[in-house]
Amino acid sequence: MLKRLILLASLVVLALMLLVIPIFAQVATPTPIPTASPLYTPTNGPVYSSDINAPDYFPNTGATPVSPPPQFATDATVASIDVYRLNVRSAPSTDSTVLTIVEYGEIYPIVQRSEDGGWYLIQIGNLRGWVSAPLVIAANVGDVPSLQDLRELAVQEAVDRFLANTFNTVLTTGNLNMRSGPGQNFPIVWRIPAGGRATLVGRDAYGIWWQVNFAGITGWVSSQYLIFSTNTNLALVPIR
Repeated sequence: MLKRLILLASLVVLALMLLVIPIFAQVATPTPIPTASPLYTPTNGPVYSSDINAPDYFPNTGATPVSPPPQFATDATVASIDVYRLNVRSAPSTDSTVLTIVEYGEIYPIVQRSEDGGWYLIQIGNLRGWVSAPLVIAANVGDVPSLQDLRELAVQEAVDRFLANTFNTVLTTGNLNMRSGPGQNFPIVWRIPAGGRATLVGRDAYGIWWQVNFAGITGWVSSQYLIFSTNTNLALVPIR
């Protein structure tokens, strides 16, 4: 009888073990962590920051669909942004400060271009800044002045104002030796810098050498390097 009880107890224990072990085994097995898939893989290269040393455009991340840039139905000089986002800089260089960022498809007036044509100065409300020319679609840029054009224009306008508002005055076109007499054989008494303004005092009989006063010093200079004010009657300048 005792043996039967022991055998029955053993069977009960074995049955309980068969029920409990799978439960523990199921709890102990870790649940696999799903692998996250990327939301988007850029196709236009890396996404750049707006740091002053960074390249100038931000490719589309794919989150916002874009439509083709508009066709220009105007003869205005404008630029349409041709990349997802584009840095606008304080000067025509990637070393300059980023002022703001413009978006794909936006259109802005072009007011100036760099000397090499690689940058456009655009008007954004009350702000002006430079954008890289290869990253925009530009229309009617042939008449946009370059920095060099504007410098030359400013110089010419200054010369024109000077010539129209002065009398018996000359400008020198280069660094010019002023001599003690009307000829290269005379000693140099002074040197007038390029753009120097001198007053006419006299001339030789041939109009080749002119006597001028510059900074209180009087001497002779060659007419080859002079620009005469338009209000001057050269015939009234005395022959010396």
